[in-house]
Amino acid sequence: MHPHASALISGATDRYCGPVSRRSVRESSEIQVFIHAAALGIGLPEHGGGPLRGGLVLRNGFAAVIGDPAVPHGITMLVHARDGALACESVTISEKPGGPPVTSLTLRSALISLYLQRIRDTLGSHHGGDLVVRETYRDDSAGRINYAGPMPDEWRDFDIAQVRKATRLTPELAAAAYREALASADPDVRQAPTAATAKKLGASRGHVSRLLTQARRDGIEGLGPGRPARRRDSGDQDEASGGAE
Repeated sequence: MHPHASALISGATDRYCGPVSRRSVRESSEIQVFIHAAALGIGLPEHGGGPLRGGLVLRNGFAAVIGDPAVPHGITMLVHARDGALACESVTISEKPGGPPVTSLTLRSALISLYLQRIRDTLGSHHGGDLVVRETYRDDSAGRINYAGPMPDEWRDFDIAQVRKATRLTPELAAAAYREALASADPDVRQAPTAATAKKLGASRGHVSRLLTQARRDGIEGLGPGRPARRRDSGDQDEASGGAE
């Protein structure tokens, strides 16, 4: 656990908090993320900071309090930079006052990879929240470093690299990326959301289609109807499309 863990939780400031407002990938629920940072550092590993993909920097580690209606417990994640990505250093799942005890069954309903994605969404909607930044000026002799918020292409490169780092793609992750494609301002992305999702996740279109099919079976909302499978000219059956493309 990094040295400022308790301070990150108890010394929260509203400036670095922001709830996720978009619909959760869970059925009929919303996952909220509140990010708390006690201080702003200069990207030192001993403080949980470090370089991120896309030429960005995490200034220091932070705590994220998760509100997941599917998990009847308090969830707090400590997040730091590792190998160019945001990573979960530790997670604490605790009984809420008057709530049920923590059991192995409820522990299995906690989705760490999904929470990390929601954390990125929250930071992205706040232009990095002063935590994920780009360095604009450095003078080591004067001990001066200037930071600014990420540019859109820098954030996109960071986000794509983070998603591709996931050890296992899930229907929830595919659904979230698919809904993001449907809401894109780029008409080419909106018209081919499955292809855009596959590109972002670094997976084949067929694999993404299967994940989206499973997501629909699981009742995940906001994906629209799928298209039936079609056959290629060669006679090989194509994968079912994940949406109306």
